[in-house]
Amino acid sequence: MLIIPVVYSLQAAMPSGTPVQLITKRAPDFALLDQADRKVSLKDFKGKWLVVAFYPVDMTSGCTLQNRSYTKAMDTIKAIGANVVTISAQDTASKRQFCAKESLTHTLLSDTDGAVISAYRVLRDGGDPAKPIAKRITFYINPDGRIAAVDTKIKPATAAEDSLAILELLGAKKDEK
Repeated sequence: MLIIPVVYSLQAAMPSGTPVQLITKRAPDFALLDQADRKVSLKDFKGKWLVVAFYPVDMTSGCTLQNRSYTKAMDTIKAIGANVVTISAQDTASKRQFCAKESLTHTLLSDTDGAVISAYRVLRDGGDPAKPIAKRITFYINPDGRIAAVDTKIKPATAAEDSLAILELLGAKKDEK
């Protein structure tokens, strides 16, 4: 289910602590390691659209489809002045293995302590706090660093195509800052 600012008046009816309540707010900051152990921060994308796609676990069927989708679409995503990062709780060694096995070339970030997963309100309910697992939810952060939309109904195989359509609806285009 895609929720964009046009419907953010429904936020009052949403349960406390839901990702949708973050729409129009500043995106929670992050600084995480990628698959090459490089630190990647939200501020690295200032002035550009950013897709932040959370997924549960590396090397599982749905997560593989979702991440392959983003790697395949990276040129098109960058052509409209946007970037993508995908985030789960597995460590950077797992990310490297996942990238090697599936030929993934986009940025995969490791949130082993679940702090970013929690800040974006996507921690899966009922899990072991020592081993956080993210829900499959995607955030669209505008060039000003605010959350413009949240998609809670991800289709893993078409995740990137769906993200491109949402970015277009939100007005992302090549001439963005």
